[in-house]
Amino acid sequence: MAREELHAKMDRLVEKYSELLFTLPSKGRLFALVLSASLIPGACYLASLALAKAPPWLACLSLLVPPLATLAAWSLDVLLLRPDPLMNARRCLGLELFSLLPLVPLASAGAFLGPELAVRLTAIGASIAISARSLVMVATSLAGTPRRAACTITCPLTWTLAAYALAYLWQPSRLPSFLPLAFLVIGCLAAGSLLAYIRHVGERVLGSNPFRPLRGFAASWMEDLSGPLEDFLTEIGVEADIMTHVLVFRERGTDRPLGALVVPGVHPGPFRDVGSSPLPGLLQEALEARLGCPVAVAHGTSGHDLNLTARSEREKLIEAVCSALDGLKGPYREATRLVRARGERAEAACQLLGPLALVVLTASPETMEDLPPEVGELTAKRARELGLEDAIVVDAHNSLNGPFDRTRLVERFTAAASEAMGRARELPREQLRFGMARVVPAEFALEDGMGPGGISVLALEAGGQKVAYVVVDGNNMVSGLREHLLEALRELGFDEGEVMTSDTHVVNARLLVERGYHPVGEVMVWRVLADYVRGAAEAALEAMRPAEAWHARVVAEGLKVFGAEQLDRLCELPMAVLRATKRGVLGLLTPVHAALMALAFLL
Repeated sequence: MAREELHAKMDRLVEKYSELLFTLPSKGRLFALVLSASLIPGACYLASLALAKAPPWLACLSLLVPPLATLAAWSLDVLLLRPDPLMNARRCLGLELFSLLPLVPLASAGAFLGPELAVRLTAIGASIAISARSLVMVATSLAGTPRRAACTITCPLTWTLAAYALAYLWQPSRLPSFLPLAFLVIGCLAAGSLLAYIRHVGERVLGSNPFRPLRGFAASWMEDLSGPLEDFLTEIGVEADIMTHVLVFRERGTDRPLGALVVPGVHPGPFRDVGSSPLPGLLQEALEARLGCPVAVAHGTSGHDLNLTARSEREKLIEAVCSALDGLKGPYREATRLVRARGERAEAACQLLGPLALVVLTASPETMEDLPPEVGELTAKRARELGLEDAIVVDAHNSLNGPFDRTRLVERFTAAASEAMGRARELPREQLRFGMARVVPAEFALEDGMGPGGISVLALEAGGQKVAYVVVDGNNMVSGLREHLLEALRELGFDEGEVMTSDTHVVNARLLVERGYHPVGEVMVWRVLADYVRGAAEAALEAMRPAEAWHARVVAEGLKVFGAEQLDRLCELPMAVLRATKRGVLGLLTPVHAALMALAFLL
């Protein structure tokens, strides 16, 4: 399967989940909405009974019965779902409000049509509510199947029983028939058939129960619980050997660490705390504790198919990287100036550190998204052909402005990288000086697009040229910001530089916006951001010392990742489930409840 097609599916998936996500009002407002909605049929009963000259006590009681039925159902749901971390009291209120959508209009209409039709129409509304509640429960609740099934019927049953009670009080001499109870049974069977059909379609796409990833996503979105989704992803994931580059700079003569750059070969996704999403910040934290110096984590060449599946897998990778610090290769005391090569919608910046090529790729100001691992592999191969030891390839991931042009993607970027390395190889190597600083802006939070790693600046000097490498812990940045920050660095005396993001996905799926997150600079004040970059760059210049570089190429074997094939299925799953739900509603639920409506009036 072409990576271009997979990325297109990922884009559609992001659009779908952004359309479906919503937040509930506060508990107090929900309570008011539920009671207000429940009072509508009660008011209709009151008016109807008043017109029929019913006793005043019965008319007043009829006003209170529907709200009492809803409160009873809510109390039962809270009790049944108490062990569920997702369906708390507030969300159970949301479930009741959702259930009232079919119940309120039908029960209100029935109030004016006599006791028998009032019960029948209420039961039809309850039957529809059963299907709606069953979909909510299988997609969002982590409770066991018996508890989910019980909660599916609580509100529909209490409302139907309440309608029976009102009908009996209305006409004690004539007990309504048991046909409405049959409507509830039919509603349960229809809901079960709908779920079975959706599951069948989902299993055909995914090869596994499709409700598990839906519940896992709900757990992550609603309560930051990654375990349910990670357990599922680990079961369906595939093993891969993940390569990571570690570049450590030490003060010459003292071996004191001055700073480090890490470029993982794993993608930091999919969102929030799931899988490898927080990996940049966690790697940074672990290595800073080991080295006692600032650490920056840049984005390697990788896509969502190389997302780690679980916390346990990222811990294995962090352990492998930390262990590699004991076997660094070096020292490399000389470096070249940074050179650039610009090609067709691709640009490469290259600086040699001894026999190593540090290559940073960008398409800015055009949109820049995930570069496939083939770009890094082919660039490293070309570096060895040029007589170099290795190439550390960074996907700058630093410009977002519309869709990313993926035509001839690998060819375009590897050509630019090859040309830049060829030019750098011809340059003389000079003594290296290095300094580094990191700052975490207090003004910017995850919701603004800033990860916990903040802003790191690596300052290198060789051959009279000062270079600044800026790494922002975020997921891409708005087009034009890179150039704005580079201009700010030039004002400080830097001759060259590059601005990158870590592509951390810990900022993703936190907002109800089109992408589910803000790229760096979309809601941040550029002036404030530039001030932080300047401050970190000045601190890096002050920390600059004669330095030597040390390198490790770490391979963590057998880590569980999404895999291209499984990622393709995961991307296809939500659309398939939505299509199956629409077909089931139109082809099954609609005819069934139309038939029930006809029976309600004909029998």
